[in-house]
Amino acid sequence: GDINSWKGQNRAMKVLSKWNNNAMYILADVYDSVFNNTYTGFDIWQGDSVQVAIDTEMNGLAEGTKTGYQADDYEFGYAVTPNGTETYIYFGPGLKAGDMGSQVTKIIRDDSVGVTRYLIKLPKEIISQFEFAEGKEYSFNIAANDADVLLREGYVQYTNGITDSKNPSLFKRFKLLSSDGAADLPNDSSSFIQQINEIRTGH
Repeated sequence: GDINSWKGQNRAMKVLSKWNNNAMYILADVYDSVFNNTYTGFDIWQGDSVQVAIDTEMNGLAEGTKTGYQADDYEFGYAVTPNGTETYIYFGPGLKAGDMGSQVTKIIRDDSVGVTRYLIKLPKEIISQFEFAEGKEYSFNIAANDADVLLREGYVQYTNGITDSKNPSLFKRFKLLSSDGAADLPNDSSSFIQQINEIRTGH
């Protein structure tokens, strides 16, 4: 879409997702007139950042609970901080909370149009509970946090369930399809970026 259509909004987000047998790929373009994050580690959510969550079995909340994740769920954070590009594992079965390395994401800021592009790779080694197969159904959510001055002052999310509370029962359901050739997407990040740009420009 035309990026000019986002102007006048304080925050907005457009998301594209692809997959192959090795990973899920997410492209998120976040419009925010001021790009700012002074936090690191666990606290990156308090500044400009993106959070991604997956409920691999679509089983929502555990019985008798009102918030929280189950053993098949994942949540990750992505940001540019004073330390550079940072990622953070907030929740995941068999995963230790903390940085998972900048090699799984690339974040590009364009101040001229107020857009931050997040190119995110979720390899099967990280989301090991996820089955990469055509027809796989799962629940997904993504949120963009906004902090123009210091602390987070707002956010936008695809559905409720990440930033307002941890509630995977509110996530949107998706299905992996390969009819558009997504399952054949090259696994290296440079080829992924090239393919995304071709999709966006029509070339």
